[in-house]
Amino acid sequence: RGRVGCRIRYLNSAGIHPREATALTALSAALPDNWLLYASFQYLPPRDRPLDIDALIVMDDRVLLLEIKDWNGVLTCNGDMWLVDDRPRGRSPVYSVAHKARVLGKVIRDAIPGFQFYVDSAVLMTGTAGPATLPPGEADRIFTVAQLPTIVDPVRRSSLLESQPLRPRKAHSYGPEFDRLTKTSRRFKPKEVDWDGYRVVQENLFVHPKAVWSEHRSVLKQDSRHSAILSFGLQYWL
Repeated sequence: RGRVGCRIRYLNSAGIHPREATALTALSAALPDNWLLYASFQYLPPRDRPLDIDALIVMDDRVLLLEIKDWNGVLTCNGDMWLVDDRPRGRSPVYSVAHKARVLGKVIRDAIPGFQFYVDSAVLMTGTAGPATLPPGEADRIFTVAQLPTIVDPVRRSSLLESQPLRPRKAHSYGPEFDRLTKTSRRFKPKEVDWDGYRVVQENLFVHPKAVWSEHRSVLKQDSRHSAILSFGLQYWL
């Protein structure tokens, strides 16, 4: 019997952008089926701006937060600013995803009794842009799809991620607690994606009988009087 892969858990299918589909498909195929993979959601801190989360993996020895970048070209930096083919791409996501990991680490440990695992972070690159020209401190936190098997392997993992203490209970065994936290807490919601200026206001108006696609009602972000139906292919993340 063929390997099933890791199931992707999302708050609704409209929150996943096609540019992230390649990475999520690769993650689902590479990760063990007993690990937990949550994709495309937001955490709403009290009195602060929402934090966009591309992927959160609950492994055996840690939680790994990933920022997904599907960029093509030559990646360089000017201080903490990244550039692709000399075009600015904003502040280094290595720093931003590390900040998100610190925030979510406290949230998770406060919400799940007995959960003391480290919340780690990295950037997953799916395009041709790579870390070769970046400083070591940043380059070391950038992975490619080809390196996912190394992260999965507990023996080789330490070449990419810092070793964590062995615990009698695995992090992924807290699945019910993670599901309850992400699905019932008011602090978590699906990531709102801008689709050429439209946002989804009602998901799954129609779902194909074989889950090939689903349709969602959307409105123009700048003028909600204008509406449209958006279709999303589901085969990438179901």
